[in-house]
Amino acid sequence: MSRTLNGMERIRRRRVAFALLLMAWPVFMFVFGQVLNLNMFYMAFHNYGRYGTANPIFVGFDNFVGVFRMFDETIIGNEWEAVTNSLQVAGVTLFINAPISLLFAYLLFSKVPAYKTLRALLYLPCVTSAVVLVLIFRGVFESGPLEMVYQLLGVADKYPVNGWFVQGRAWPVIQIFNIWTGFSTNMLFFLSAMNRVSDDFVEAAKLDGATEPQIFFKIVLPLISPTVTTIMTISLAAVFGWGQQSMLFMGDFSGAEGTSAIGLTMLGMAQSRNFGGASAYGVCLTLVGAPITLAIRALGRKLSTNEEY
Repeated sequence: MSRTLNGMERIRRRRVAFALLLMAWPVFMFVFGQVLNLNMFYMAFHNYGRYGTANPIFVGFDNFVGVFRMFDETIIGNEWEAVTNSLQVAGVTLFINAPISLLFAYLLFSKVPAYKTLRALLYLPCVTSAVVLVLIFRGVFESGPLEMVYQLLGVADKYPVNGWFVQGRAWPVIQIFNIWTGFSTNMLFFLSAMNRVSDDFVEAAKLDGATEPQIFFKIVLPLISPTVTTIMTISLAAVFGWGQQSMLFMGDFSGAEGTSAIGLTMLGMAQSRNFGGASAYGVCLTLVGAPITLAIRALGRKLSTNEEY
């Protein structure tokens, strides 16, 4: 005959069950991630054929040799362009998106006039589908508002006849889109960190005659520096897989019109069922990207403060 549980025992069991549920998801994601990583490493040494054969053939380092041959301009001419474009995305992330994100986060933190309206406008890219944003942005550049601006300025003849998404113009336009949509998400994290800064620090600084730039650089920024380091590390790591924007704008995986990127190359290889080559490319990206990401993270931690607030 089972013993009836008292109130404290029931509460204790519920807490244990709740703790197990909380642990279940991260444990699952860890195991799932490791399985994917091991599978990618396995696939990098095998050939799956044109249609993904059920019995892959072990080919040793042939897939890795194929990856390095992609950088031979006599065989394929756009892979160095993909690397250059990815480095440009990293530059945009580090030197444009990050400062803009911090600036607008501080404006909202300071509660500038009409900050609620500004906040709603800045949040829109975060809550809108990327496909919808691409359609809106492409519509602005291909016809409509931008063409009307050219007409109002009396330079309608300067408007590109073949549109903006052609060789020499497509990549800069995509980077403008990247800036527009890239800073808003980071801004949310920066603003969340700023909201944890005690008002007492800011008020005391204002009473001592500190200006807004001094408050930002000497109080707010040092206190949120751990968050800045984390966001920058994640953003730069994501550059190695960047490519969705080019694919959505150009409609394929080829990186047409100078819009290729290393992440898009790997997607294109997988789309063409070159699973072994795509996996080998992914392993190479990991070997290159992981040390760079960890080095940036270590540098950021060294420069950031460890103070609790």
